[in-house]
Amino acid sequence: MLIVGFEDQAISYNSQVVKDMQNYNLGGVILFDRYYDDRERVKNILNPYQLKELTTDLQRYSKNPLFISIDQEGGRVARLKPQYGFVKIPSAFSVSQMQ
Repeated sequence: MLIVGFEDQAISYNSQVVKDMQNYNLGGVILFDRYYDDRERVKNILNPYQLKELTTDLQRYSKNPLFISIDQEGGRVARLKPQYGFVKIPSAFSVSQMQ
């Protein structure tokens, strides 16, 4: 089972990730907010509405239920940021300190 990343904020039947899902029966995808080497460029996550559309389309084009993941740890590593319209998620350290 492979989980792969891809470059798009929106997909269509002709998108490379859709072709890969259908040709290689991928198990899932991983989403990121920005490009690693260019923090100004949006990669997959723009806002909650766009993310819902993207994940809905990913599932629609997949032959089997697709595992959709996000590298979201909270704190410094946060792809679902409040400035994008998402709820603030505490860091793993903060959660570990809760009683």
